[in-house]
Amino acid sequence: MDMPISGIDCHAHVTRRATVLDPLRHSEPEVDVEASDFLAVLEQHGLSHGVLTAPSFYGLDNSLLLEALRHSGGRLRGVVNVDPDVDRQLLRQWHDWGVTGVRFNLLKRNPVPDFSDHRHQALFEFLRSLGWHVELYIESSRFEAVASPLLQSGVRIVIDHFGSPIEAEGLAGRGYRAVLKAVERGDVWVKLSAPYRFPNQSLAALTDALIRAGGTRCLIWGSDWPWVSFSRAVQYRDCLRWLEDCCPDPQLQRQILTENPRIPFRF
Repeated sequence: MDMPISGIDCHAHVTRRATVLDPLRHSEPEVDVEASDFLAVLEQHGLSHGVLTAPSFYGLDNSLLLEALRHSGGRLRGVVNVDPDVDRQLLRQWHDWGVTGVRFNLLKRNPVPDFSDHRHQALFEFLRSLGWHVELYIESSRFEAVASPLLQSGVRIVIDHFGSPIEAEGLAGRGYRAVLKAVERGDVWVKLSAPYRFPNQSLAALTDALIRAGGTRCLIWGSDWPWVSFSRAVQYRDCLRWLEDCCPDPQLQRQILTENPRIPFRF
């Protein structure tokens, strides 16, 4: 029998320091953590399920994440890094293992891919047929230019880390206004995660703006465990406390933890 969902952490990583790294990486693993470690952390904090997101430092090597999914007893889902020409039969196999999306980590990356080209549009069409989403991690200041053809493709979208509001203008910046405009569509979700990556922004103000744009259904939560580059500054309880700060209403917290992630992550 499947375990009842008491809470879903929508953003975490499994890492192994001995694994070959992408030469273009901006960070690298600091600890060795497996699926069993993540499941234990979830249980310690009253949560039941989670989503493993492929970190950028392994490039297109998803083997560690896929191994974790196959040993999770159905309690974990995965989001992988792929080339737009990836073998579609391979994606179908990963679908059966619990993969639910493809990630593009474009933070600090130049040049960025052209999502309007045929290769990416064909990939997005195939992802739609699987019911997958595209996960996008990019600075809010660059969101509009990069995401426009992605939005036009009609694929579901999950935006990492509050939409990365690094602009000095914050909510008033053109980039973040484009994030909020995207959320209005109804097929876009935003992770309330990793606020320590932009400490000058008000979490409550960001959350309120997202709710005004897309309603409460657009919000999901993730811990970013084990906090690559921040592992000595963050504890898991801190991440849950940030959710409480963003959304003081216990009923809304429960919606974010148990209901909202079901569609994009196929729980």
